[in-house]
Amino acid sequence: MSRNASLGPASSPLPLHALVTRRSGIEIEEIDLWLLGGVSKMRGEAHALEDELRYAVAGAAVTLGVFGALALALPPPPQPG
Repeated sequence: MSRNASLGPASSPLPLHALVTRRSGIEIEEIDLWLLGGVSKMRGEAHALEDELRYAVAGAAVTLGVFGALALALPPPPQPG
């Protein structure tokens, strides 16, 4: 997980995807992080459509949170004139 911090917010949803997946009983073999995302190798598949939805929502929630925090932290653009 230490690699996640060095790549910045673009890769932060993957560890949460992995956590939600592991809580559903599916083992994560590895996570490859790239600059704009990544991929996880799972041993097994989702047992139900609801499980897949949970995996997707977990990562999307982190992405929205990161970009929402950045939007609030950055100064507003200068007004013309």
